[in-house]
Amino acid sequence: MRKEERTLLLAGGGTGGHLIPGLVLAEEFFRKGGLRPLLVTGTRPVEDRVLAGAPWERVALDLEGSPFRILARLPRALYRVKKAADSSQLLGVLVLGGRIGLPAAFMARALGRPLYLLEINALPGKTTRFLAPFARKVYLGYPSTAGFFRPGRRKVTGIPVRPSFLDLPAREEAMESLGLDPGGGPVLLVMGGSMGAQALNRALPALLSSPGGIPRETQVVHVSGPAMKEEVEEAWKAGGMRAKVFPYLRAMEMAFAAADLAVCRGGAMTMGEVAAARLPALVVPYPWHKDMHQAANAAPLARAGGVEVLPQDRLEEEAARRAASLLRDPSRLEAMRKALAGVDLAAPAAPLAEDLLMEGGIPKG
Repeated sequence: MRKEERTLLLAGGGTGGHLIPGLVLAEEFFRKGGLRPLLVTGTRPVEDRVLAGAPWERVALDLEGSPFRILARLPRALYRVKKAADSSQLLGVLVLGGRIGLPAAFMARALGRPLYLLEINALPGKTTRFLAPFARKVYLGYPSTAGFFRPGRRKVTGIPVRPSFLDLPAREEAMESLGLDPGGGPVLLVMGGSMGAQALNRALPALLSSPGGIPRETQVVHVSGPAMKEEVEEAWKAGGMRAKVFPYLRAMEMAFAAADLAVCRGGAMTMGEVAAARLPALVVPYPWHKDMHQAANAAPLARAGGVEVLPQDRLEEEAARRAASLLRDPSRLEAMRKALAGVDLAAPAAPLAEDLLMEGGIPKG
């Protein structure tokens, strides 16, 4: 970067749910404000996959491990972030979630630059709660989160999803791109978020392909994560089901456009994309978060009738029956799609980007 370039730093990492909104917003800040985004992320392989091909400069920080290890690495991380920011005209910092945002936030405070936060979960994470008193504004995905923050410093903008989810490709095009048969059976999408989900990967192929499970003509698209692709392929094959297994699917909108039903985790980004694509889903919230925020993420969609929630400890008893029941009932799936049309959750990134530019007094480029 050149010293005269105006820069907005976006910091977050760990999962696609933190990174994808950052990429969507980076494009808007560049397009609307003429700002050059600087991405500060972690070093996990999933971050490399999500960010592959992104044209923006990236600083990758290793803040994994025990709290003591993270604390010991913070000074070095802060130095690297400041060094990158010093090479341009830094106008502000937006923290997207995760501990990676901490050194960027500390730097913003030290340099007197405005700090903004994005919290897309229905319950705010630790980093957001810690940094909120120092932020000029907190942007929220869910209205239910507003009560955690001061009225003058919060704004509900929805979950900024990729533009392709707001304007899905035609189903026939999507099926062709995935190697599916447009004249074949219903399409089931199984996914565990950007990193896959070990419990879903291990349990669902055998459960869903068992006698009394999903229709035999079902076409399965399973996004497994890279570590379990071969195991998942073998499991579906053993069950006699047609399955396309992907370690990671960059054009995820194709899978959403092709699918009749999804079985998925309840990450905020996934829920935003489910709402945007109006894709009926059987949501299995990750059960080991202390605050059970994935269950909270899915709750508004379930109340509307657009998704059903299946606790992980009921997976073996109920997954096959409930997925099969939905796939065999097109009228029920259509009702769920209509219900999702009324869920005000997903949003384009432009309004949030415009508000932040105005809030920071940043003139448009």
